[in-house]
Amino acid sequence: MKLFASSNVLWTALLVVIKMRSCQSEVLTSNLQECATQEQATEVEDFFPDKTYPAYSKTWGVSYHNTYKILTNKAVNETYLLYQCGTVPPEEEISSGKHKVVTSVPLPDGVALTSTVQIPMFELLGLRSEIKSYIGDNQYISSPCLVEGIDDGVVEVSEGNMDVEDMFQEGNLGTVKWVLEWESKYPDRIIIDNQFMSVTGQGTDKTMIEYASAEGSSKSIFEWLSFYAIMYNKEREAEELIQETSARYDCTTQNAISKNILTDEVKPVAVWAYFSNYPGWEGWRVGKCDPKFNYYCEYMRDCSIDLLHSNKTMDDGEFEEFAKDADLFFYSYKDFDEMYEKKKDILDNFKSVANKQVYDYLGSGESVWHEQRKAEYDVVLEDICTIANRTTDLAPHTPLYFRNVFTENAGEHTFDGCVDYNSPLVSRATECTILNSDASSSGKDVEDDSSASLKSNYYIVITSLLSTLPLLFI
Repeated sequence: MKLFASSNVLWTALLVVIKMRSCQSEVLTSNLQECATQEQATEVEDFFPDKTYPAYSKTWGVSYHNTYKILTNKAVNETYLLYQCGTVPPEEEISSGKHKVVTSVPLPDGVALTSTVQIPMFELLGLRSEIKSYIGDNQYISSPCLVEGIDDGVVEVSEGNMDVEDMFQEGNLGTVKWVLEWESKYPDRIIIDNQFMSVTGQGTDKTMIEYASAEGSSKSIFEWLSFYAIMYNKEREAEELIQETSARYDCTTQNAISKNILTDEVKPVAVWAYFSNYPGWEGWRVGKCDPKFNYYCEYMRDCSIDLLHSNKTMDDGEFEEFAKDADLFFYSYKDFDEMYEKKKDILDNFKSVANKQVYDYLGSGESVWHEQRKAEYDVVLEDICTIANRTTDLAPHTPLYFRNVFTENAGEHTFDGCVDYNSPLVSRATECTILNSDASSSGKDVEDDSSASLKSNYYIVITSLLSTLPLLFI
């Protein structure tokens, strides 16, 4: 009887605690896409149930603190304090003066971008309408929707401090003048500049630095998508895109490796090069894989292609001896037709030229290559593996970035016009199915990437589960 009474007392106490907790706090199941209400500001404990952390990237990081998050650019040693709109900003953090930028999220007045490579990242996240300004030369923008937005006056174009006549005077007065004018006009607009600060000079008090170029692998570069997503509480969307793109890349890699193992074929040999006429740098500039393992080295490895590489700039004779027997020639500039006319005598001795296996990156146009390829790194891999006949996938892929210089015109696969300005950018990748899952793994590098991906997935799952635990007690 006493045991029964004690149990009743315990249950009653538990119910009281549960009721008190349910009255005191609201549990969010996803990040807010707008400002918190006054009620939420007092009742919500954790405004960021969707969290993200870099699995591959080394140059940025983030920490979460219930009502605010601190975004860090490790490469330039800067931190950015982002607090949930509608909540009280953390005074202690602000007064410390250690944060380069303090702003509410989602960002109150959008962003000003300074590089075309930033554009598709925002478009993939469905944030095209948040691009309010472009600072720089807009002639290189390939996004049809953003071009339309500029033409319609929706997106403002500014030349930055470069249009100030006295920018080269002592003290760089032009830059100072430009910054003051910008801050007066757009006090809350975040500028995303690169590490060179080439457009905004010293930067405004709302300038955040992107440094994806300091990363190594394509996956680590693409993970900067999360850096931008954090500014808009879109961590969940970013994680989904990162995992989907990574999975397609890994699938293509696995199929390329499987084909090599199962058919016992000799790997094709490729060369990545172009001829430079730049004063002081004349000669054949060949792909380098040492000491830095450049992006094209990564793609060739993952397509099971042997890439000829060298740190030496070569003359015609040296390059002919170096590359004449390669199966594939990836010409890494836009002037192959012109160069072929000048150097036909030596190039006609190349196996790749004789077999019409020469490719450049103009399949979608030059601007698309420079703007989009890092956001579609899985498509670039599919292109190269398809060209080298290293794919065993069920769905055939048409190369979009690379075109055969002998049989295809430049720009055949450029983007269509803007259909819906507010719709997210959709990847042009061909969906992939692993056909030989029992084939050997691709080596330590790929295993490490997979491990990182798994760790990231586990964290997302565990975090999601933990965020729902309080619901069990309501």
